[in-house]
Amino acid sequence: MKTHQVATTVLTSSSGRDKVARLVCYSCHLLSGSKLLPPALSASLSRLAGQLSIWRATSRLADGPLLLRHVLHAGLAGGEEDWLTGLLKILTNLADLLYYPVENIAWAGEHRILPVTPDTWWNQANCLWAISLYLNIGSAIRKVYVLRQKMGGGEVSDEGARALDKLEKEQYVNIIQAGCDLINAVHWLPAGHLWAGRLSQGRVGLNGFISSIISLYKFVKTVK
Repeated sequence: MKTHQVATTVLTSSSGRDKVARLVCYSCHLLSGSKLLPPALSASLSRLAGQLSIWRATSRLADGPLLLRHVLHAGLAGGEEDWLTGLLKILTNLADLLYYPVENIAWAGEHRILPVTPDTWWNQANCLWAISLYLNIGSAIRKVYVLRQKMGGGEVSDEGARALDKLEKEQYVNIIQAGCDLINAVHWLPAGHLWAGRLSQGRVGLNGFISSIISLYKFVKTVK
């Protein structure tokens, strides 16, 4: 598929647009926090990042039912063969299923649609996001262990070994992606939790930029 066709496919998909917007959002944070730009431009980029975050939260209002439909179709364990990976997948899906309604309530409070304190609900949403990311990292580490057990079994062909090696490298990429997001998720938790509130805007932008590049790359691979 040609480059312009891939770009069109990405931008006509709601998931693709979200990933592009996420990349632009964190790029704005990275540039604004670099202190290399004029103050007026940095402020404009920060405002753009804020508006993109609002748009992304609004566009995710329907993601909860979509995730529920997917989980009902694939199962909470997602068809994982390894028992521990399956358990981690179940816990991840439960955290994600809770995340979307909590975020929706926070969004509704932010826009004065519901009489709730939005900061409280945003904190709960960030906590669920951090839990989900932590479980994703644990799942990726477990998958690496299982793959190495298979490769060390001595009954794998050269082609099979290459396939397992490729899968292992994909898990390392997943760990990097989830790790960068987890650093940011903890930063946005209430003060007193590890490094909450201690990261600079540039560091938040860098973490999000790395994770967004990986996320967009994975998505582009699926549409080629």
